[in-house]
Amino acid sequence: IQFEVRSKEVSCMDTADQKIDLVLALHACGSLSDSVIETALRFSADLILVPCCYGQLQPLIQSNAWIPSAKSSIEPDHLSVLSSSADLTVSAKAVYSEQESQRLQCARKCMDVIDSLRALDMQCRDSRYICALSSLYPLHCSPKNNVFLATRFSHPFSSNSTHNRTAGTKFLTHYEAHLLQKFCVVLFKLSLSTNSNAEYYRQLPKPNCITIYAQPEPRYRQRIRVQVRRWWDESRKQNRAEFLMWDSGSACVSLTKKDGVPLACELAHQLMVTVWEIFEESGSQWDSVGAGIQSVQILCSMTGSCVLSLVYKGVWSEFDRVEWLKSAVRMRECIADRCAMKAERLHMIHKSRGCKLVLGNDWVDETLCIEDSCDNTKHCFQYVQPEGSFSNPNGKMNENTLQWLRSVVKMKICPSENGLNELIELYCGNGNHTVALSDLFERVIAVELDSKLVHAAKRNLLLNDIGNVHVLQCSAETFMNETKKKTHGLISNHHQRQVLLVDPPRSGLGDSWRIVRRFNHVLYISCSVSSLSRDLALLNDFEIGEMALLDQFAYTKHIECAVYLKKKTI
Repeated sequence: IQFEVRSKEVSCMDTADQKIDLVLALHACGSLSDSVIETALRFSADLILVPCCYGQLQPLIQSNAWIPSAKSSIEPDHLSVLSSSADLTVSAKAVYSEQESQRLQCARKCMDVIDSLRALDMQCRDSRYICALSSLYPLHCSPKNNVFLATRFSHPFSSNSTHNRTAGTKFLTHYEAHLLQKFCVVLFKLSLSTNSNAEYYRQLPKPNCITIYAQPEPRYRQRIRVQVRRWWDESRKQNRAEFLMWDSGSACVSLTKKDGVPLACELAHQLMVTVWEIFEESGSQWDSVGAGIQSVQILCSMTGSCVLSLVYKGVWSEFDRVEWLKSAVRMRECIADRCAMKAERLHMIHKSRGCKLVLGNDWVDETLCIEDSCDNTKHCFQYVQPEGSFSNPNGKMNENTLQWLRSVVKMKICPSENGLNELIELYCGNGNHTVALSDLFERVIAVELDSKLVHAAKRNLLLNDIGNVHVLQCSAETFMNETKKKTHGLISNHHQRQVLLVDPPRSGLGDSWRIVRRFNHVLYISCSVSSLSRDLALLNDFEIGEMALLDQFAYTKHIECAVYLKKKTI
C-alpha cells in the first residue's frame, strides 16, 4: 500500500494520472462530507466516511444547495430541523444518563436520515455503488459515530433494487427516510413546548416505545378535488380539458392523464382519468355535463362505493337541470363500464349556485376491520360517510387508528377495572371512533357541531346495532358549559370516572384545553404536530402514557399523532 501526504482542498485534488481505490475521511464536518462523497464518485473509488457537524449543513439546506433530490422527499424546513437536531453534543459522562440517552436516540435517528439521503443520492448518480451504514464504538468517544461505507462494483444495479442494495444496513428507502424525518420532527417539536426543561424529556415516551404505522403505498387517498378548465380547440376541432391542483395552497399545477392526481387511490385515479377523457370527447352528447364545469370532487371507500361531484359556475335553469340528469345517467353507465364497476356503486352529484342534484346517494358506505390483539378476534364496523363533510381520506390508516385506540383503552386505561364507565367524545364526526369504542364502556356521549355528521353518526350507530351512545349536536365549549350547569340529564359530571377522547381540527383544541384538564384520562388524536405541541404545553399536569404516529398523509409533510395522556396525580 502506498501513501502520499498532501495538503490540498478536497475539491482541488487532481489525480488524472493515478488510480484511487479508497477515499477515507474521519469526522468530516458539514459539507466536507459531501465533498468527500463527490470525490469518491469522481474517481469511482470505494469510500469510508465518518460524517460530523451536521448542523453546518443548514446554510446549504436553506439555500436549496444541498442534495437537490432530497427536496422531493423532505420539506426544507424539516430538513433544517433534522440537521440541527443531529448535531447534538453530549459529554462522555452524560451519554449513559436517561435524559441524555433519549435526546441522543433522537439525534442519532436524525443522523440516519441525513446519511440515508446521501446514500440514496450517491446510488442514483452511480448505480454501481452499494452503500451501508455502520457505527464507531465506544460511544463516549463521540456521539457522532455513523460510518458511511460505499463499495463500487463492476456492474450496475437496476433502479428498483435500491432497497435490496441496502438490506441489512441502517440505510433507508426514500419513503423510510421521509417517515423517519417526520418522527424526528415530532420529537423535536414536542420538546419545544414551554415545558422544555430537563423534566420534559423524561415525560416524552422513549423513541423505541412509540408505535409507528407506515403507509408506503403511494396511492391511498380516497378523497380528492381538482379544478377543471374545459374549452373548444378550434385548430383541432375538438373539446379540450385541463385538470389542475393547488400545490401547497400557493400555486396551480397542471396534471397529466398518465400520472393522474398525486396520491389518489387506484379507483379515484381511474374515475378522474375517465371523466377527463369524456370531457375531451368530440360530439355534443356530454355538453350537458361538461359545459360550465368548474371542479371535480371524488369520494371513495374501500368497499368500492364512489361519489362523483361535478361543480358548475352560475345558476342553472330547470330545463338545464333536467338535461343534466339525462346525461348523467348515460355518463354513469359509461364510466362504470370503462372502470369495470357496477353502475349502482357510482353516485353522481350536480352542484351549482343554489342547486344540488343527486343521482343515487350523496354518501358512500365503508367497512373498517381490525384485529383485536388482546383476544385475537376480528371486529368489522359499518359506516356511511357523507359527501361534502369531513371523512378520513386514508382507509387503511383509519383502521390502524381504531386498532390503536382499542388497544390503549383495554390495556392501559382498563375501564372496567378502574371504574371508568363513561366515554366523552368531542369532535366525534360521523362516529368513526365512537362506533369502534362503544362496547368498551357502559355509556358514550359523542358531541359534534356539523348537522350532516351528526345525522351520519346516528345512522352508523343503527347500522352497528349500538344502543349505549348519545349523540349531541353542539360545540365542545357549549356542551361542557351545559354540563357544568347540569342542564343535560345525560351527564354525570364525575370526570374522574370518565375518559375523554378529542379529535380536533388542524388548529387544535383552542380554548377547549381547559375542558381537557378536568379529566384524568385523555385520548388525543391530532393531525398537526405544532398544535399538539402547543396544547401539551398547556396540559402540563398530564404525562404521556402511550403514543403512536400514523402516516395518514404519506409523502406529505403532515402526520397524524395519537397520544394517551394520564394525569400525574393519579
